[in-house]
Order: sequence, then C-alpha cells, then structure tokens
Amino acid sequence: MTSGKAHQRLIRERMARLPEADLATKTQLASDLSNAEVREIDRKAASHIVLSYEWLGNTGSSEFYFGLYFGPYLAGVACFGRTGGNHASSSVCGKENAHLVMTLTRGACVHWAHKHSASFLINRACRLMVEKGFHIFIGYSDIEAGEVGTVYQASNWLHCGCTNRSEQFRWPGVPVEDDGGRKWKNGKWHDCRLISGYTRNRQNRRLLKELRRQGKTHFQGKEIRGSDRNIYLVNESRAELKSRMVAEGFEFREGASKLRYVHIAGDRRTIRRLRKALRWKPEEYPKRKGGLVEGNTVGSTDGDGVRSPGTAPVLPTAIVGASEIPGDIKRAVIDRAGV
Repeated sequence: MTSGKAHQRLIRERMARLPEADLATKTQLASDLSNAEVREIDRKAASHIVLSYEWLGNTGSSEFYFGLYFGPYLAGVACFGRTGGNHASSSVCGKENAHLVMTLTRGACVHWAHKHSASFLINRACRLMVEKGFHIFIGYSDIEAGEVGTVYQASNWLHCGCTNRSEQFRWPGVPVEDDGGRKWKNGKWHDCRLISGYTRNRQNRRLLKELRRQGKTHFQGKEIRGSDRNIYLVNESRAELKSRMVAEGFEFREGASKLRYVHIAGDRRTIRRLRKALRWKPEEYPKRKGGLVEGNTVGSTDGDGVRSPGTAPVLPTAIVGASEIPGDIKRAVIDRAGV
C-alpha cells in the first residue's frame, strides 16, 4: 500500500533523517519568513534542489529560475518555462495574450524550510516574472506523484479542470545511467512530448534564419521549422523516432490527465482584463482527506503577495469537489492512499 502522500513530502521526510550541515542555523533562520528572500538564480543552482526533490528529476524546458534564501542558504526553487505540444499559451486567455503566459515547470523546497515556504516562493517569483512582462501562469499537479495542487490552492490559484491524456513511455530493462544525455532509460514513465525535442536539430540557427529570410524552406534536404527564436531542422518525424524506440524495447502507454491551475498577476487593471479573457472554466478545488493544506493556512494574493492567512480546508484521501475530474484520476489517488 502507498502512503497517500505527495512525492516531494516523502522525499523531504527521507532527507530529514539524513545528516545536514549547519542544520541548527538553517532551521533557526527558516523559522521566520521575515528572513526569507526570493531572487533570480541560474540553472545550475536550481538543479541542485530539483534533481533531489522533484518528481520528474530534471529542469525540463525551464528558462527562468528563482531561489528562496534564508540567509546564505538556498531553501527552495521555482522554475518557469514554456511547454509545447498542447497550445496552452494560446488557449488559456486567447492568442492575443499568449505572449504573457509562462508555465511553472518545476518547484521544490528542502525539508528544513519554513512550512509556508512554497506559497511564499511562488507568489514572489510570479511577481518577479511580472517585471519581465509575464502575467499569466500555469501550473500542473501530477496525480501519479500524489499531488492535488496543495501549494497552488494555498496560493489562491484557480483550479481549471484537467489536461487531456498524453502518451507516456519508459525503458523496462536494466537502467542505463548514460543514455546519450537523455536519461530515458531510468525505469520511469516519461511524457512522449519529450520525443519531439530529439527529432529537431537546433544547430546553425543564424544560418537557418538567413535561409528563411531568403524564402528557403529546406536545408540539406531537411525542413526548416519553428519561430525565428526557436528555429530548427527536422531530422526525422516523431513517428519514425517512436518506431525506432519500440524496436529498441521501450514501452508505451496512455498516461493519466493532470490537474490544471492558473494564476494571473500584475496591477489591478491587468488582472481584471486577463481574468475576463480567461477561457478555462474555474472549478472547485480538488480535496483529499486525512491532511491539511500547506501549513494549515491559505493566503489570498494580489499584486503585493500573500495576505490574510486563515484556516485551511481539509484535503481528503480521494479527490472530491471537482465535478469534471476523470474517474481514472480519482482512482489513482484512492489507489495511492490504499483505500
């Protein structure tokens, strides 16, 4: 039977049992959020925590990274990027607002961090992203990782139903540590959208842009695709690469849907305009018995961050309250909880 706990909580509990340098100092600093600071960091710094705590174990398509610091100690990271394949940027608030959209692609906090660190970090990271020109943020909760969006709910994000199912693949054989840098042969299930990235050759972008400017659509017999910012050559089709993977021994299956959350940030006028443009229908929060939302508090947010903490709603073992959550997601949570 499984514990019904989210993957990151299980990892934090495990890490708390291991030796930790300067733990007393870290714990003392993290006991008060007035000691906390959120600032932009690089990919390398973020990877240290993401690789240790995050369900997916990589930084994915992240472009921007923010760290939560207590004194000199990094206690959490939030990573933002663009996700492809599902046109989410255009579908959330319309094509005219697609350039304002970013996805919270990865995020995690260490075991000694303040109990409200996650919502504190996300809210302030979103504020820093607003300064870069982004106002619409999407987050996903992976039921297979035991997640129901606790932190998003604590941060007052809107729950907007579920994603469509996506295909997944995994390597059923002996794990291979060095798989050409892909890390696909680790026994975990991976989203098939990763395959598309390996059908593309992103070298010689300057040359490709010049060829496109001249009206050329192919180079060395390969099609030129993508925007000028993300221009690339198509080495092979996704179907061709998948066929080779099947022949090599990879397994494929239909994956489960994910819970979807949206946050709109900025000044009041911007929030009002984008909230009106929101095309995804907000729904009741999914809940789970036997536990409380992060830190037993919920913070309502506006352009200035978190305010008005109050008693959090109880979350159940099985997901309830979201009228259109597919049965397979509810079943997955019940199975994880051992019900």
